[in-house]
Amino acid sequence: MPPLEPLSREEMSMGYERRGADFVRREEFHRQGADFVRREEFHRQALETIVEIANMRSSLLSSFSQLQKNSKCSD
Repeated sequence: MPPLEPLSREEMSMGYERRGADFVRREEFHRQGADFVRREEFHRQALETIVEIANMRSSLLSSFSQLQKNSKCSD
């Protein structure tokens, strides 16, 4: 196997710049991923709240309907 040629300072610095850019992209990627997880959690909580409201509304309407039936039976 032939010996490796040494890299010039310019070639080495280009490599570091590229690596630095990769780190920035990775940080951005992780930040965006964290933002997505936060939004997903927020949407999940919002959906749970909507379901609770719908269940409460259903319960109230059922109770009101039952009261109306009871009041018609007593008249």
